Amino acid sequence: MSITEKTIERLANQLTNLGCDLKIISPEGYEYGELVVAPKKSAKPVVDVRGVVDYRAVIDTLGVGQSAIIALPDGLPMQSLRSSVSSRCAKVFGSGATTSSLTNDGKGLEVLRLE
Repeated sequence: MSITEKTIERLANQLTNLGCDLKIISPEGYEYGELVVAPKKSAKPVVDVRGVVDYRAVIDTLGVGQSAIIALPDGLPMQSLRSSVSSRCAKVFGSGATTSSLTNDGKGLEVLRLE
C-alpha cells in the first residue's frame, strides 16, 4: 500500500470517527466509507412537438390572468410539451410571466399568464 493510500485510509477513518458520512474513491480505485452514492440520472430524450401540437396559437392569445389547457396527444412525453410551451411563453411574455401545471387527469398542460 502506497503512502497516498495510507494517508487516505487514515483520514477516512478519522472523519468516520468524528461521525461524518463519506465516500472516497482514490485515483487507484479503492473505496473508503459507507456513504451510498446515487447513480446519475439520465435525461429522457425530448421529442419535438412542433407540428404535432398547436400550442403557439393558444399561448399567443392569452391575456393577463387568463389560463388555457393544451391537450397532450397520446405517446408524447409531458416534459416535451412543457418544455416547448415554457420556451414559447418566455419568448412571448418574458421569463416568469407564466406558470404551468399538469391537469388533474394527466392529459393536458394548463398554462396561466401572470403578467
